[in-house]
Amino acid sequence: MKMNNKSNYAKGIVLTIALIVIGVSVTYAYFTSNITGNAQDTSLQAGTLRIETNLDSDSISAINNTKLHLIESTDIEKSSEKVEFYVKNNTESNVNAAYDIYLTDIELSKNLYSEYFKWELLKGTTSIGSGTFETVTRTDTPELNEANTVVTTVERIKLNTNKITITPDTTDNLTFRIWLENNNGVNQIDLTNGKFSGRLYLEAIPISQN
Repeated sequence: MKMNNKSNYAKGIVLTIALIVIGVSVTYAYFTSNITGNAQDTSLQAGTLRIETNLDSDSISAINNTKLHLIESTDIEKSSEKVEFYVKNNTESNVNAAYDIYLTDIELSKNLYSEYFKWELLKGTTSIGSGTFETVTRTDTPELNEANTVVTTVERIKLNTNKITITPDTTDNLTFRIWLENNNGVNQIDLTNGKFSGRLYLEAIPISQN
């Protein structure tokens, strides 16, 4: 196949993306027991953790693109689809937190189980997790002779490589981005008419100040 033919169909790739964002605002209370002197002297310490995020706010824009095209690796920052959001350890908190960001409730057509369908999570301008959808785990049951564009369900994906810690009265600004990456040496026509949807989800726990 000639490369100029590829450029023609690459412009016509259609991918339905409806990234529905959802978040949580959680409050934890925990107690620690410290024994000093003899066993009868016990002190209890209470801690409160309140995490906020705008993932569930109307002010945040979800991805909804029905004409997603292949982009070059050099154009990811400019041309990828993205959701920008924050996670805040509220001023009411008196403990640190550790949290994870997940992509959940994923529906993905079989043709997008691909190394060229990519995602990345940024904290500020630093990448804290990245991957592709090539090796995701399917959770529904395949049917006999199903089409390559059949929509499947997929296990949730943890987006950050390591837990993200956040101190009280601190805000983290994060960006989730997703894209189809061009490879001039590969026929990528199989990516045509793919479908994807999913939600961003936050889980947070209190951790020791020490």
